[in-house]
Formats: sequence, C-alpha cells, structure tokens
Amino acid sequence: MTKRLFDTDSHLLEFEACVLDVREGDGGFWVLLDETAFAPEAGGQPSDVGTLGEANVLDVREKDGELWHLIDREIVPNGTVVGKIDRFRRLRHLQNHTGEHIVTGLFHREYGLNNVGFHLGHEDVTLDLDGCVEMSTVRQIERLANIAVAENRKVNILYPSDGELAALSYRAKGEIEGRVRLVEIEGLDLCACCVPHVKYTGEVGGIRLLSAMRYKGGTRIHMKCGLDAIAHGNIQEDRESELSRLLSLPPERIVEGVRKLSEELGAVKYKIGQMKRERISFLIDSFETKRKPSCLFESDFEVNELRMLATGISEKTGRSCLAFSGDDEGGYRFVLSDALSFEKTAAAFRAAFSPKGGGKPPVLQGTVNATERELRAFFETRIS
Repeated sequence: MTKRLFDTDSHLLEFEACVLDVREGDGGFWVLLDETAFAPEAGGQPSDVGTLGEANVLDVREKDGELWHLIDREIVPNGTVVGKIDRFRRLRHLQNHTGEHIVTGLFHREYGLNNVGFHLGHEDVTLDLDGCVEMSTVRQIERLANIAVAENRKVNILYPSDGELAALSYRAKGEIEGRVRLVEIEGLDLCACCVPHVKYTGEVGGIRLLSAMRYKGGTRIHMKCGLDAIAHGNIQEDRESELSRLLSLPPERIVEGVRKLSEELGAVKYKIGQMKRERISFLIDSFETKRKPSCLFESDFEVNELRMLATGISEKTGRSCLAFSGDDEGGYRFVLSDALSFEKTAAAFRAAFSPKGGGKPPVLQGTVNATERELRAFFETRIS
C-alpha cells in the first residue's frame, strides 16, 4: 500500500519515490508509487497536482487503498522519480479546508448544527449545514472564526485506537471504514477528515463568509479563506472604486447614490409606461370597426403591451391583428390576436416561422426569428 506522506506532513512539497507500476489509460498514464506526498481527490476537494520527473501530474485517485497518479507522459517503471507538489494549489487547499473545519466546528459548538456537505472548487468554496441560519448569525461565526485564526491554535492529526476512539466525541459526515484519522483544532474542534491541513490556524490567514442561502432544508454558505479571501477582497474593492467613479461619490455614499438612481429609474420607467399606454389607446382609437386585418411594428414594447395593443385592435375591428416589437438582428416579440379565425391564422404563422411561445384562443404570443420584411410579406399574402 502506498505510504501517504501528506498524512504526517502537510507542508512536504518535494519527495523521492519508487515507481511500482505504470498503466496506460484514458487521458494519459496512471502511476503507482511506493510513497507519495500527492493528496488524492477526497473530502470534497480536488487532488494535488504537480510533477513526477518531467511528467505533469494531472490528477490523483485512490482505488482499493492505492493512490494512482495520472500523468501526461510515460515514465519508466521500477526506477525512482522526484515528485513536486504545486505549492499554490496545496496552500489554497490547506487554507480553505482548515477554515471550513473552524467554521463548521463553531456552528456545531455554538448552535448544534452539523456539516453535511463541503465543496472546494477551483473558484467556489461552499459548506452545507443541516439547519437554517440568518446572515446575522453567520457574521457572528465569522468573527469567532477569525479570532481562532488569530489565536494561532495548534492543528493536530490523530490516529486513535478503537478503544480511544470510543471515548472521544468527534464530528463526522458519515460512517467511516478502516482506521479513523482525526483533525483536532486545539480547544475548538475534533473532526474525522482524510486530507491535509495547516499545522497552526494562523496559516489560514483569514476567513470570509460571503453569503448564506436556503438549501435542501438547511443552509449553504459560500466562503473564502486566506489568499482566496484577499483576492476576493481586491475584486470587491476594484468594483467599489469603479462605482465610486461612475457615481462621482465617495465609497461610503455608494449605496445612497445607487438608491437615488434606482428611484429616478423607477420614475422614468413609470413615465415611459404611461406614454406607451397612451399610445396604445391612441392606436386603438384610430382604427375603425370592420377594418381589414392589421400588422403593426412598435419600438421597445413588452409582450404584455403588445397584447394590450393587439387584443384591443382585434376586439374593435373584429379582425386579426399581429403586433411586433424588436429588430431583424435580435428577433421579435409578437402577439397574434384573432377572434374570427384564430386556429387557421395561428397554424399558418407557426408553419411559416416556427415561433417560440404559446397561448390559448384567441391569442398567440412569444418570440420569432425573422425580418420585418418577411413578417410583412406573410401578413400581406396569408392574412390580408
């Protein structure tokens, strides 16, 4: 069985090992070593990557107790090879996973909540709790978590015997087969886990809990730790600076400025809506009863406004009305209203253009990809 060097030294980034087996497979070659510092995909996070000699390590998977390394070129079996871990990726995993232990340990200690899910992706980090919490509670836990980071608590890796394990109270997301590996954050948390962690909480560098949302009867929290938290903060500051520039306001007045713009935009939208309603009334009033079928193109009308226009004209004239809004490049929103021969008109329109949408007699509405010229030609030859 491969000796797991990362279990005892999470900071080991270079090692030498014997190549026991090389097998060609999908995506490259799978290599088995007598010992490795490459941690496999486990615990909700991807594997380490790096190099074995001149080959790039793309993935590491555990199968039947052995750790197999996927590399991009063949290497000679029965020899020795130097492995080097991608330092930044390992540090990112250490910071975020230990940060998750701190946070979920605090949720368990303070509120009796359990961690039922964790995902450490290339950009996103989430943890799932089995209960609902408000953002105010999340902020309290974030403060306690960063205090734990600042206290630089020791992080221990324990392999208790069966007898010792029976006497311990520890967190685990499910049943564990084989020997149990515990990660202890002194004075704060004890949790079963199989991946590398920092040696002291100060290495986490800082914890940001970004959001909390309802998820499967519990709460999903998005978080970032260490270098990820700094990068996220830089992005937020850049956005804030740009908003400050656009609004010509200091950062502390951005919310006030956006609120004012929102109110002004609402007033403008209301005025535009009122003008559209007046135009709809004007157009309907301008049509005579028993007039021939109508085809209209209006600028920036929403479907509900087109429906008011088309149904109003159709009801007044007793004939079909097609109303469109959009352009040739992006397509058109449309409403077809026809109380006299809806099925025939709708069938012809569907056959000609395959529009998206639906409705029930006497109205068909949706979107269509066609040019104004094609739509007018259809109206003139098939409906008029």
